[in-house]
Amino acid sequence: MPAFLIFSQQLRKGPAMAITYLLFSLIFLGSILILSRNMRRLAFITVFYSVGAWIFFVINLKHQGVPAALLIDIIATSNLSEAIEYLHATGLLIWLFVFLFAIGSAIWCASKMRGDLLPSNWRMNVLALNLAAIALGLHWDHLPWATPPFPSPVSDLGATQVYPSAIAKILQVSIEKMTSQDVDTTHIVVRRRAIPKQDEVHVLVIGESSRFDRWQVNGYTRPTSPFLAKLDDSEFLSFKRVHGGGNLTIVAVPILLTGVLPEKYQASARYATILDYMKKAGFMTAWLSSQDAQVGAQAKVRADLILARHNNMGQPKYLFERLPYDEELLPLLDQVLEFSHQKKFIVLHTTGNHMDYHLRYPPRFAQFSSKQDNLYTQRQELQDSYDNSVLYVDWFLDQVIQKLKSRNVISTMSFIADHGDDLYDHGVQRFGHGSSDSSQYEQHIPYFKWGSEGFRQQYASQWEQLSRHQSAAIGAENYFHTMLDLLDMQYPLQRRDLSLVRTDYQMRANAKVLANNGNLVEIKVP
Repeated sequence: MPAFLIFSQQLRKGPAMAITYLLFSLIFLGSILILSRNMRRLAFITVFYSVGAWIFFVINLKHQGVPAALLIDIIATSNLSEAIEYLHATGLLIWLFVFLFAIGSAIWCASKMRGDLLPSNWRMNVLALNLAAIALGLHWDHLPWATPPFPSPVSDLGATQVYPSAIAKILQVSIEKMTSQDVDTTHIVVRRRAIPKQDEVHVLVIGESSRFDRWQVNGYTRPTSPFLAKLDDSEFLSFKRVHGGGNLTIVAVPILLTGVLPEKYQASARYATILDYMKKAGFMTAWLSSQDAQVGAQAKVRADLILARHNNMGQPKYLFERLPYDEELLPLLDQVLEFSHQKKFIVLHTTGNHMDYHLRYPPRFAQFSSKQDNLYTQRQELQDSYDNSVLYVDWFLDQVIQKLKSRNVISTMSFIADHGDDLYDHGVQRFGHGSSDSSQYEQHIPYFKWGSEGFRQQYASQWEQLSRHQSAAIGAENYFHTMLDLLDMQYPLQRRDLSLVRTDYQMRANAKVLANNGNLVEIKVP
């Protein structure tokens, strides 16, 4: 049954993916028949094959596309609290218990089976069929139908998008992560044309799953950002046409921190982050996160101080206990601001607007509700809770700005999300993020920048040029190049064409966004 469901999904994507799936299933199941000498062993292997098939099927339904190794790797490495939240938000929690019961029953039945499976001469026949299938895949490009969209079963497009071959890709990605060398930063030399004598504090707040169009300051009808709306246009900038580097945190955050173009990003590679460059320029660096430590670790974040949930901030004591609110980062920010270093660069990696939305904010921020409507749907409830989470992030950003204002130093606060979320928009049954085609709502993200009066005086020309690009097409990777250029920094291999401080800045031609399957997709930000 799981195999049939996956085949039907592949068939809807076209005959190429269906044929690819059948070939790999033939190879995989043929190998099982060769290795299995009795019914019990075959039954056990088939149970675990079915487990993987069901996982692929369910995630495929959720993300409107076949999940690739990257998405499965994220699910496999997620902590239990986040996994429970995900299952609850997507309505799959009850199916988890049904699924576990079915697997337990299947294993019990398998343990009762007896008898031989295949005689030795049949194993040789199956082996011959396997070799024929492999040969067909290797010579796929020479066959008459081998034109797009007919990917070869042994190509990245074919092998990594179908079950069970993607399991090998998952293992490959995991091994590459474990064995890859840490980035060498000894060659990085950063110089500043002019170093202010005053203290400097620059804060980057990385949002999570935040959509551009749900912010009041970006034209949304609900007052979801009253604090930011009160800021004067001379001190606050909101960029209107910004897309994230990818629609999964594990990809989007590294692209944001390193400035690597989505077209050139490789999950197994290691890149120097903006924290490395700031440290080379004489800044004390800090990474404070309400998310898991693994997110920063996978991006190879190095800083003078690293504090993250589950390693320094503690973890939920009970299975269904909520994850910490982002405001728990504020006391840590206060402590870092008290450090004696004259120059500081601080990253706050927040949980932001990540599902389950109603768990992202304290009850006092539950301001938006459509319950007075006669037909109060799940979609309305979902969007209400999402808007409440945006209201909470607005308050959080105001708290950060007020802390910087009170210190009377040269300072900036930048806020940029990793990606957005689908919210059943326009009647389309899409929710969350990580789809294989990356929707407009997953791509279009908010990007705000606040500058203190001292900063705007010190870097008047750069700030003026930055403000002129609020309507320009921008990628999340531009933050890295813009921030360093904004502070008059010079370094090897500098890409000033990617900096918004440049008068001649233009979005590069043929820019792309990474989707969950590792494919590059068109930018859909208007």
